[in-house]
Amino acid sequence: DVEREVYNGELPWTKSASRSELKSPLPHLYLGIFDNGRMIGFVGSRACGLDCHITNIAVRPAYQRKRIGSLLIDEIENFAIMNRCETMSLEVRMSNQDAQRLYRKLGFQATTIKKRYYTETKE
Repeated sequence: DVEREVYNGELPWTKSASRSELKSPLPHLYLGIFDNGRMIGFVGSRACGLDCHITNIAVRPAYQRKRIGSLLIDEIENFAIMNRCETMSLEVRMSNQDAQRLYRKLGFQATTIKKRYYTETKE
């Protein structure tokens, strides 16, 4: 499982939260990338008015730094344009410096720090 590998055995979303997200009436898109039938990365997003929110993105460590994350976000950007979104947003842990570098490279800017957003690490 991609999430377990990326998040050190943890799942950031419960199964019920994932199901609820997929049943949302808001436009949403989830994409996976596979290598020989094995999922190596995925991204999820939803269009909320003028904002396209990236709900989750993960790429197996062995496949990171190979532009897979950038490719996934490019596809979400196309989804955002199709849904007339003017902005894109996401949350990222303060400790996840690699992801923050990628997001800055792709044009994302930090706007708000949500204290204790991630309950398990209190970040």
